[in-house]
This record gives sequence, structure tokens and C-alpha cells, in this order.
Amino acid sequence: MASAEPADPVIETPVPIDNNEQKIEKLLSQAATALREYRLTTPKNNNARDYYRQIIDLDPKNDKALKADNSIADAYADLAERKLAKLDYEATRKYVQRGLAIQPENFRLLRLQEKADTGKILAQADTALKEYRLTKPKNNNAYDYYQQVLESQPRNEKALKGITGVANAYADLAERKLDKFEYTEARAYVDRGLTVQPENTRLLGLQEKANIGKMLAQADTALKEYRLTKPKNNNAYDYYQRVLELQPQHDKALEGITGIANAYADLAESKLDQFEYKAAKEYVHRGLTIQSENTRLLALQKNTNAFRDAPKRMWKQFLSPFSKAQ
Repeated sequence: MASAEPADPVIETPVPIDNNEQKIEKLLSQAATALREYRLTTPKNNNARDYYRQIIDLDPKNDKALKADNSIADAYADLAERKLAKLDYEATRKYVQRGLAIQPENFRLLRLQEKADTGKILAQADTALKEYRLTKPKNNNAYDYYQQVLESQPRNEKALKGITGVANAYADLAERKLDKFEYTEARAYVDRGLTVQPENTRLLGLQEKANIGKMLAQADTALKEYRLTKPKNNNAYDYYQRVLELQPQHDKALEGITGIANAYADLAESKLDQFEYKAAKEYVHRGLTIQSENTRLLALQKNTNAFRDAPKRMWKQFLSPFSKAQ
């Protein structure tokens, strides 16, 4: 019996090695390095997010890759916080926007976005305040910027202090005008400031000073023009009285009242020199109505008696040329 031929040797087909695990491990390492180096979404094909996406393509359930967006968003938040600490609001917003593009509901990033927006507006407001762009031009002034912040954050301390700063800046401008006796301009600045902050004590005090200053200037002009007690509401006496209603012991107003009385004394003396006793008596009467203890007027009152005063006055005038000749 013939022997059987030996069977052909069994050739085993090599099982291909699954390289996915190795690829994933390598990609995870590359992603971790990119994350540490803050190559978060750039440069293209060499950033943490691209590596994690490649991992998901290989293993859709890979836990680390699925949670990677949290890490990348937090990394952008870290970068944003560093820039915010340096008051670099543009860079802060840039990092926030990149982070929100990945994770729109990230609480840290949303809070940083609000802070960056607020910080930028406050910076614009502070610059406008320094440049005295207080309430103009529209939408590019300190007051409008501070109000923008207060609309979203009604108790923001910096914005509230900024509003006070605007009001005080108007007070500064008003004080400069008062120093130059420019009362109309001073009042204009005071009015603007009080529109911003109606209870500002500096402005309220300056408002009174501006009003008094204007009235004193009007009174002084009326006194020089001998509008002493007429016409009504446009005479020296009325202006000084308005000042005294506000400040009963105001020195200049009290001196002004004496000035009016003395002006009447001047007029009375002029009339006496012309032997116009009736007119002199009227001027003395008006002056004493204003200042009853005025010594000049009281002395002149005695001289308004024509029978007693005329002979002496005539004799005095007669002797006057001789006294000058001496």
C-alpha cells in the first residue's frame, strides 16, 4: 500500500495589528502637549482641538477627547483672566470669543466677557473724563459710558464714582468761571452738572454763589447808573436784597445797601447846593427808608429846612472864592 503524501503545510495568514490604540495614544500625548503650550485652536492641524477631533474620529466614545472642550474653554478663560488683570480688554475679549466659539455656555467665559465689556466701557469713560468730554459729544462722553455700565450693573462702584467725577468736573469748570466773575458761564456749568447729579453738594453751593455773584454784578451796575430803587426789580436795592435773602450777613450786599444810602446822600447834597430843598428832602427820605441809621443822611435831614440852611449855605458859597484864593 502506497504511503500517503504529506499534507501541505498550513500557512497562517498574519492578523493585522490594530494601530488605532497606538494612534490614539500618540494623539492624546500631542493634544496634552498642545494644551500645556496653549496651542488650543491654532495653528491649523497642530493644536489641541484638532488632535482631540482626530481621536474622536478613531474612537467616538473616547472619554478624554469628549471632555476636551471643557479643558480648552477653561484654558481660554485662563488666558482671558491674565489679560484682564493687565486691563488689556481687547485681548481679553479675543480669548473669550475663541473660548465661547467652542463652549457657548461656559460660565467663566460669559462672566469674563461681561467684565471685559464693562472694563472697556469704564476705560473709555475714564479717558473721556480726563479729556473733559463730560456729556458731549453724544455716545462718546464720560456720562454716557458710565450710564451704559449702570444699565447692566446698577450698583457698579466705579461707574457710580464716575458719575460723581463728571459732576465734580463741572464744578471745577464753574469755579474757574466764578474766579473770573463770569457768572453766566459758571451757572451754565453748574446746571449741566446738576443734570448729571442733582444732589451734588459742591454744585449746589456753586449754584448759590453763581446766583449771588450775578445779582451782585447787576446791583453794582445799577448803583453806578443811579438806578437805586427804581425801576422795580431792576435796581440796586432789589438786587442787594435778593442776595441778603439768601445770605443775610453777606458783606458785599450789606456794603451795597450803605452805598445806596450814600448815593442818596450825594444826590441830596447836590440839591441842597442848588437850594432845591424839596428835592433834597425827598432824596434824604428815600435814603433813610433804606438805611435809617445812616449818619450822613441824618445830618442832611437837619439841613433840609430852608429857613435854617439857606443863609448859611449862601454865606458859605459867598466865601468859597476867597478861601480858594488864599
